[in-house]
Amino acid sequence: MDNQVLENGPVKVSKGRRFGQIMLSLIPVAVMFTIQNTIYVVGGAIIGIKAGLQYKGDLDSDELTEYVINEFVGCMTPLMLVYGFIASIVFCIWYCKKYVRFNEIGATLKGIGIKFSCAALLAVVGAQMFAIGLLYTIQFMFPSLIETYTSIMEQGGMTAETTTTVWSILAFVIFIPITEELVFRGICMASLTKSGFGRKFLLFFPAAVFAIVHLNPLQIVYVFVLALVLGYAKLEKKTVLLTIPMHMLYNAMGTLMPAEWIEPLPEPVFAAFIAVGLALVAVSYLMARPKTQTA
Repeated sequence: MDNQVLENGPVKVSKGRRFGQIMLSLIPVAVMFTIQNTIYVVGGAIIGIKAGLQYKGDLDSDELTEYVINEFVGCMTPLMLVYGFIASIVFCIWYCKKYVRFNEIGATLKGIGIKFSCAALLAVVGAQMFAIGLLYTIQFMFPSLIETYTSIMEQGGMTAETTTTVWSILAFVIFIPITEELVFRGICMASLTKSGFGRKFLLFFPAAVFAIVHLNPLQIVYVFVLALVLGYAKLEKKTVLLTIPMHMLYNAMGTLMPAEWIEPLPEPVFAAFIAVGLALVAVSYLMARPKTQTA
């Protein structure tokens, strides 16, 4: 899963080919959604068939439809686990086969260094603080937006009751971070690197796509900050073996942190969370920045 890969520097291509190269870099994103939706369709079909056989004649069509929808939402976390497990295997094989030089993994990991690792940890904590501060500040200022956000998250299987289950931890803390890092910081970024795009584009374009595909307007904002942190780490150290544990830690903090620790805090504290979180990200960048920065 290392990306000391076949990225021996950008290869210049004509401007006319740039759009096509960008579209090609998004193929793994399309494959990721195809796998996810296939799992949903199969899971929904199984639930529907089971309900039809079990309640045939007992429920009318509207009641049966409502029952199937409720059962599907209730099964969302196991379905996400199945999706994450399958997708992580698919993209690991894809990424390793096309981009990885296994004989350079050891040297790449040693090259990360303690200072950069500390900076990465600080950045993840800062990004999570920013996310918490943003969400709770919005909750105080615009409650209706939080209601929409919560509804979308619940439809994706993220509820207070499910986020600390074994299935949820395996899905959202282990397999989905692996999948997303292999897709966005792995295959997508490696493809764009080989196509000759510069550092700024490599940092911001995958980050923007990663944020947008989350679809939830509030989530897009804080996920974009996370994506910039992960993208910078990948650009500097050329390996998803760094960004995968960073992403796992971020998701673990958001998934496992008890809400009762946070909700009683007064409103000004959450505004401070935003400021301190962004400050930590900025400090981590100053720590991680090489002495000579190339464009």
